[in-house]
Amino acid sequence: ENGYFRFSHLAARVGHMLLNGEYALLPIGDFSRVLAQYPTYGEHVFIRPDEGDKSIPSGTFDIYSSDDQMGYLKRIQDDSHRLGYADKLVVIAPYQSEIKKEFRLFFKGREFVTGSQYMDGYSAEIEPIKEEDNRLLKDWIYHNLPQLGDAGLLPDNQLSVLDVAIVGRHKLVRIVEMNCFNTSNTYDCDLDKLAKAAV
Repeated sequence: ENGYFRFSHLAARVGHMLLNGEYALLPIGDFSRVLAQYPTYGEHVFIRPDEGDKSIPSGTFDIYSSDDQMGYLKRIQDDSHRLGYADKLVVIAPYQSEIKKEFRLFFKGREFVTGSQYMDGYSAEIEPIKEEDNRLLKDWIYHNLPQLGDAGLLPDNQLSVLDVAIVGRHKLVRIVEMNCFNTSNTYDCDLDKLAKAAV
């Protein structure tokens, strides 16, 4: 794991592009205690490992009204001690209610390869990117790809994955997270284009 896909690497370089700047980095070995003690993140929180290998489950958790979900996170914490990775960092951030849609975008170096929608508001909605959204995302890619590349976030000859969201009534595009190819679902992307880019 080369560090390109760490959330902290992404935030340090293009923090102004992130969906949510109100994040915290906590060790896996202590994060459920901190969340239980300081419920300042809102009812729903987004949790993912800092590293790009997705060594723990990622997603949005309803931790303050669901004992089951908080218990699940405590089990992840307990496993980290038992298996020896309690010092690894996780990212905690409040869930953003203004999300309209979410998309997965694949790049080979600084070249866009293919993409897919995977969320529509709160609901999973896996389908090709609609024309209206496609125009918006292509414009965002055109204006921001040089900065992402110059920041070292799109390594040459390597497949990278950006999850982005369209938010608010002004339809702003914001980065949710960055992932490595081998931990990323392809959803409804063009598999032929991905196969060609992978060789």
